[in-house]
Formats: sequence, C-alpha cells, structure tokens
Amino acid sequence: MNYFKSIFQKKKSQNVIHQSLAEKSTIYDQNSQTVHLDDIKAIIKCQQKRKELFFRPTKTLLEQLKVLYTLHMMIISEQINDENELIKCFSQGKIVCQQNNNQRCIQTSFINNTVGGQSNLNSNDVQMNFSEYPIRFNTVEIEFAQQYYSYLQRVANNLDIYYSSQKMQYPYIEESQSRKIKFLWLFKLMNMINFKLSMIPMIQKIIFQETDFTQITKEIAILVYKDCIYEYLFIKKEVEEQLEQYQQHNVKDTISLYELYIQTKQITNSLKLFHNIRNHFLKYERIEKFSWLQVEKQQEKDIELYVQRIKLINSTQFKNTLKVPSQKDIYDDLQQKMTQPKQKKVIYQYKKEQRILDNLSPKIENKKQQSKQNSHRIILQS
Repeated sequence: MNYFKSIFQKKKSQNVIHQSLAEKSTIYDQNSQTVHLDDIKAIIKCQQKRKELFFRPTKTLLEQLKVLYTLHMMIISEQINDENELIKCFSQGKIVCQQNNNQRCIQTSFINNTVGGQSNLNSNDVQMNFSEYPIRFNTVEIEFAQQYYSYLQRVANNLDIYYSSQKMQYPYIEESQSRKIKFLWLFKLMNMINFKLSMIPMIQKIIFQETDFTQITKEIAILVYKDCIYEYLFIKKEVEEQLEQYQQHNVKDTISLYELYIQTKQITNSLKLFHNIRNHFLKYERIEKFSWLQVEKQQEKDIELYVQRIKLINSTQFKNTLKVPSQKDIYDDLQQKMTQPKQKKVIYQYKKEQRILDNLSPKIENKKQQSKQNSHRIILQS
C-alpha cells in the first residue's frame, strides 16, 4: 500500500515540476501580454509541451488568445505533426476559457436584475445596489476569442485547402482538372475568407483601445490578414482566368462562375477595409504589393447579359416541363385520344379501298382491251 502511495506522490511531484516550467512560458504567464517566438519554438521541439498546449485548460481569456495564437503560428509554419491530434484538441474544447461561460451567465443575470430593478424602481421606489457586480464585461474580447477559436477549428478541419491556397494551387491535382470540382473548392475557400472578415469590426474596436488584449490582438490580426491575402490572391487568379473563357462553359458552370465573380467583388470591398487599417498592426512585417480584382466594365456587362439570357432560356424550358395541366387541358386531351382511333380506322379503310381499286384497274383495262380485240376480229371475219 505504501508502495502505491509513493508512486502517486512521485507523479504529483512531476506534475508540479511541469506546471512550474509551463508557468515560465509567456503563453501561460499572466503578466505577459504577448507570446515570445522562443516559447513557440520550444513547443514545436518538445512533444510533451505540444500535448500540454493542446489539452491544458486555459485560466483566463488572455491565456486563451495566446494559446490560439501559438496554434495559428504552428499551423502557418506547417509544424503540426499530427493533424488528428489538432482536430481532437478543438473538438474537446479544453482551450476555451471556462470563465467565459461564467461571465456570460453573470452578465445575463446582471442585465435581468437591472431590468428588474428598474421596474421595481418605478413601482416600489426600491434602488438596487450594483456594487454586487464588480466584474467589468468586455463582450468584444469574448466574441473575438470565440470567433477566432471557430476559425482555427475550421482551418484544422480543412488543412488541405488552407495549405494549397497558400501555394496558389488546388488541394488534389487529379481532381483539379474538373471545372465543377474547382468551383467547389473556391466556394469553400470563400466561406473561410468571409468568416475571417467578420472579425474585422472586433479587431478594430480592440486595437484602437489600450487594454490587456490590444497587443495580442494586433499579433493575431497580422496572421489573419496574411491568411486573407493569400487566399484572396488565389481566388482572384482563378476567377480572372475563368472569365476569359466563360462562353466555352456549360450552363451550370457559367452560372457558378458568375456567382464566384459576384462574391469575389464583395470580398474585395471588405478586404480593402482590412487593408486600410493594416498600419495599426503591421509594423515590421513586410507583405509584397498585390493587385485587386479588376474586370473591365464592358466585359462585366457582357458576362451579366450572357448569364441573364442563359437563366431566362433555362427558366422558360424548366417551367414548360413543370407545367401543371388544367381541367380543360385534361378534357381536351382525353377527347382527342377518343377521336384518334376512329380517324385511324377511316384512314385505314380509305387506304384499303384505294389499294383494291388500284389492283382492279389494270384488270378492267385488260378486259376492255380484250373486248376491243374480239370486236375487231368479228368485224374482219364478217
């Protein structure tokens, strides 16, 4: 019995040592508002530290953002050795700070009590003591952490399209020959960009304020901005190439291409807003100059008219195939079917009689000729 106790005591002492080593890292240090690159390199080299990063519950919202930032850095640098382990990390949700749920519950109770206090104030003139809720609620930071967590979870489940778009190519070369599959990959990539762009208002609010989350949010904004640019440039290249040969596509591919073009225009406008505030978080990072999506107005009008004609033609054909017959149509059709067999019989009898007459006509003529010949003979004999 004492032997087993000694084993568990050793394990506890080892866990204390590992926790003390982890606390020295800027990822788990509550006094540090950023993550040092050396700490990320140390996690990449050590498998035990990597598992701790994946499955250790976070204590604060700032720690959660720092852990997510570290994971994002590892994904970008392609230092994820086991993709299934990363997916499992997000599916278990241990990275999510447990205080977020508690804060949300307290915040809802705070709002409900405030509303209740106002109603009581109007009725019974009773004032509430708001000092019972000393916690300051930063809903923007909480929403941003949740959105950032959801984004990285999507990346973990779609690493194939994430890495291939950075290399300006499709995930699988064999399937890239099919235009339909290409468009499906592009739509999937657009969903990921739109998800990132939804974080822009939150990033703006946080980086323009001096809080504990400002610095780590700026670091995260750099990574999110880079992801957006790489994915956007790949989509832009593919859409521009496909627009040059849109008349050679079939109907469905042409309509899909036009939808891709419209969404790319919307992404361009949203991404320009993100690009305009880049100086507030990009200081030492260098990104090469790039061009935005540019299509001539005349070409855009031609494509729009072409797609409208295609939709109109296909919609009329489709409506004709789906036309529901009325009672009058059913009655007329039935009456027509009833009259058709009789007409066939009449036509058949007429044809039969005509054939008989045709067959009889040469016999009659032969008889006439024979009668004439006999008459001539009789005359000659006489």
